[in-house]
Amino acid sequence: MLQAKSEWQVMNPNAELVQQFVDKLKIPELIAALLINRGIVNLNEAKQFLNVHKQNFHDPFQFSQMATAVERIKNAIAKGERIAIFGDYDADGVTSTAILLRTFQLLTAMPSAVNLPEDASGKALIEPMGSASTISYYIPNRFSEGYGPNISAIEKLHHQGVTLLITVDTGVAAIEEMNKAATLGMDVVITDHHQMGAELPNAYSILHPKLDDNYPYQELCGAGVALKLSHALLGEALPDCVTLAAIGTIADLVELHGENRLIVTKGLECMKTSQLPAIQALAQIAGIPLDTINEETIAFGFAPRLNAAGRLGSADKAVELLMSDSLEKAVEIATDLDAINRQRQELVLTITEEAIAMVEETFPISQWPIIVIGKSGWNSGVVGIVASKLVERYAHPAIVISLDEAKNEAKGSARSVEGYNLYQQLLEQEKLLSRFGGHPMAAGLSLRMENLDAFREAINHEAKINVDPAIFVSKIAIDCKVKLADITVKTIQLLDRLAPFGRGNPRPRILVEKVEMLSSKKVGADFNHFKAQLTDDTGVIDLIGFGQGHIVEQISQSDQLSIVGGISINEWNNKLIPQMTLQDISCNHVQIFDWRSLPLTEFNLNLIPIERRIVVFNEESIQQLPPSIHSEVEVYRGTFSTGKIAENLCLVDFPNSKQLIQEMFAQAKYSRYYLFLKKRKDELFVNPPTRDQFKWMYAFLTQNHSFNAQAHAENLAKRNLWKKDSISFILKVFFELGFVTIDNGIVNLVKGVAKKDLVESTSYSSQLAKSELENQLLFSSKKDFTNFFRSLMNATES
Repeated sequence: MLQAKSEWQVMNPNAELVQQFVDKLKIPELIAALLINRGIVNLNEAKQFLNVHKQNFHDPFQFSQMATAVERIKNAIAKGERIAIFGDYDADGVTSTAILLRTFQLLTAMPSAVNLPEDASGKALIEPMGSASTISYYIPNRFSEGYGPNISAIEKLHHQGVTLLITVDTGVAAIEEMNKAATLGMDVVITDHHQMGAELPNAYSILHPKLDDNYPYQELCGAGVALKLSHALLGEALPDCVTLAAIGTIADLVELHGENRLIVTKGLECMKTSQLPAIQALAQIAGIPLDTINEETIAFGFAPRLNAAGRLGSADKAVELLMSDSLEKAVEIATDLDAINRQRQELVLTITEEAIAMVEETFPISQWPIIVIGKSGWNSGVVGIVASKLVERYAHPAIVISLDEAKNEAKGSARSVEGYNLYQQLLEQEKLLSRFGGHPMAAGLSLRMENLDAFREAINHEAKINVDPAIFVSKIAIDCKVKLADITVKTIQLLDRLAPFGRGNPRPRILVEKVEMLSSKKVGADFNHFKAQLTDDTGVIDLIGFGQGHIVEQISQSDQLSIVGGISINEWNNKLIPQMTLQDISCNHVQIFDWRSLPLTEFNLNLIPIERRIVVFNEESIQQLPPSIHSEVEVYRGTFSTGKIAENLCLVDFPNSKQLIQEMFAQAKYSRYYLFLKKRKDELFVNPPTRDQFKWMYAFLTQNHSFNAQAHAENLAKRNLWKKDSISFILKVFFELGFVTIDNGIVNLVKGVAKKDLVESTSYSSQLAKSELENQLLFSSKKDFTNFFRSLMNATES
């Protein structure tokens, strides 16, 4: 058996509502079901979702404090005040920073500004208001300053003459820092989307989608809020700014519905024809043709490179890229970011391996449901990625911390699972933390090292008492069950109407049941991917499992599988081919692995999971096995030598009888059977002579009455082109049936003996059974072999 990694939850949308959508919206039933599965339950919402291109952005002045912020900013520009944009070091933060920098380029006619929008007569729609020299930006260093505004940075900006500070993607939790800014005479406009505390900072204006009920959409990311401020300042949402906001929205993993969905949709459209050097350079370095850009290429191609700068050093390089007006310079910076990203990937791999070992050996999830681990030397810039990988592996919230002994500081990132409000839990432990901020699903935190153990104990104690363990079970929501014949290029193309996909609007996920593999193999440069061809009673489809090459050893061609995954179109030799992408797999019956053709190598034997029982029927067969395996081999002589509990049974050599296997099966049941069934050539059974040979020999004895087998058997065999052993065997069977007497090699026919069937001879029936067993187990096809072996198992259950 092969257990699924996650709990499968097949969704069953209301049939009447599905039909209503089909009738009113003229859409296929599958699309209707998918809309309802995503919480879209009225016709207007469905129309807006399907026709997102026709939607308009909300009026930015619906933010209750937007007018106040715009007036203050325009006054500052007009008076020539120094303005600083204070951003964050992640992709959301740097795109937010770039959005406002580009906005101020237009408002202040900064050098290298994007072209000013013009009306039909060529008149500029936006008039410059001030001097470029008044604008700067500041992004803190993750390692020396940490997340968000800090007093040292505030003081530095004050000394530079900044009188208006605008935060992007940060600031709403910076109570002490904003008080300091006010004391120094600086006005602050905060634009943020992170969790707000009970107390709001002392700011001139706060733009936050959840601050009040005025703004109709509350799930904007930092770049989304920055775009709204840009829109309000410029009178429109410019394509370049929408492009940057789309990258930030995708990178920050916010819900892709409502205005977020509109931002990403319009931003992706703009990107396909973008003249921004940064977009062209990132696409070139990532190997992504501009006309193929979608939400996935942004998430896995653009965002990691923009994030890399701030993870390992200064995020300024990412801002420089986004603000570059030269393609040559942009490619140079993007190349540097690509190298930094590769370095980041290596760090993540190393730390993840160490983190997994720490969880397994010191803080097992059975005792510590909230993973809290830390180590000196771990790079604090990548611990958030490591936390995400731990959540993916264990389905438990994870807090991964970098310890700085010189500063006596533990700084980390946290990632959660649905149903566990991480921010609220950090709030509960606020007294142990130096600072924290974030969302229910992700957060950053720092604390003194001496508080780390107490924090781990407290947050886990709370979880054990008040959290339902069911939320720590990995779950997969499945949109529908289908047959392979239903997965067509046309169907997949229809699903594109639901794009862009992301959090809150995941790619459709399907379940296929009772499918078998026609073929399977490992693919990729490191052979770490899984590729197979599936079939059911309706069709055939290709399956790809990225990073799941190990699946090859866990399934056999005879298995009936259930598979959960996404569907996509693979273009091959100018043909469009539907394809499934593996997400989870299960096999709910006993598995039989036909390994008769594989050698008994240490490598092959170690593919069998360690909860195993390796059995030989003949003790001599142990010598065929690698010495490293000898100590765990059992010789089966009718009973097992130990009471070992095992899930997997490996049969090394060939049994002497079918009954012996059935006796073994009756004693213990296993989930998987690995069958080598090796037999030396000199041990092969000889098929018994044919009935025609028995008839000929009986006629010969009838004619000759007596026969000296000792003297003439060999010649007789040569004359008939038989083996000598055949004549000896026939005479032995005749003797057992009473047809002949044998005295010193002289064979005499006994007259008057009643007819008997050959199977009444013990020798004949035994040899026939051995021959049939050998043919069925050694020489049969994979399908016949599996069916026969399964029939032996079933016989013990009836």
